[in-house]
Amino acid sequence: MQRPEVKVMTPERVELVFTLAGIGTRALAFLIDRLIILGVYVLFALAAWGLWYALPARLHDVLIGVMVILAFFTPFLYHIGCEYSTSGQTVGKRCQRIRVVRRDGRPVTFAAAAVRNVLRVVDGFPVGYLAGVVVMLIDPKARRVGDLAAGTMVVLDNRRLQLAPLPAGTPWEDAGTSGGTVEAAPPASAAVTVRLPRRHVTFVLHGELPPGWEDTLRALVKRRRQLAPAIWRDRVREAWEATLALPGVALLRPPDERPLTPREQAQLLRALVRAVRKQARAKRRRRRTG
Repeated sequence: MQRPEVKVMTPERVELVFTLAGIGTRALAFLIDRLIILGVYVLFALAAWGLWYALPARLHDVLIGVMVILAFFTPFLYHIGCEYSTSGQTVGKRCQRIRVVRRDGRPVTFAAAAVRNVLRVVDGFPVGYLAGVVVMLIDPKARRVGDLAAGTMVVLDNRRLQLAPLPAGTPWEDAGTSGGTVEAAPPASAAVTVRLPRRHVTFVLHGELPPGWEDTLRALVKRRRQLAPAIWRDRVREAWEATLALPGVALLRPPDERPLTPREQAQLLRALVRAVRKQARAKRRRRRTG
């Protein structure tokens, strides 16, 4: 049975295709997270047992109050902290290879993670997450009450990028033009697209990199710890500008997006090299099998 998919179009005309996570997969992830939280409770109990005998009797009521507060807030802090700090994944979700994303495909924000997890209280009503399961069965995107309120959805961690046709006149930052418009719509199959996490920025390559360019970029990224920070930033900036000046290279981003830092530029260059090599290996396999 094929899982339902959701297609999201970003402002850079990059189509993100997400496969929705099923109830069973989410339930297994939830069970793993509950086991981890249970382990934390055991540590709290051991700590409380030791402190009970170490503290004077007048502080026992305070100790009980602190432990009750910790026990109440631990599940919320665990889910919110993990989903925000790891781009929508708790330990259970990582084991099941699923993640939380916003409805536009972008990484979950702190506010969204907080809303969807605080509303677990509503999803758990009256018992066994019955309300949440019923809403998931009704909603076409399998969202529970918390997801509907936070504008999020849970998807498999196998996102695919597809470059949608770029109509003439679409603003973009093109190589050698310092901004301009798309004069033609290059075929999507000829493009390598790399998207920077947490930023609405997409690096697009049509064609191939010059010979030796991949090795140069890869060596530069690896030398970060060997060079002084100022020198490394200068080298990255030079490589970034030189790469953007290559034929068939474009950086797509909204006009109000802040400039990329040297570290983000290096991340995109490294991801570009990996994507190009992956594409080259796929081509070699197709030639051998063909």
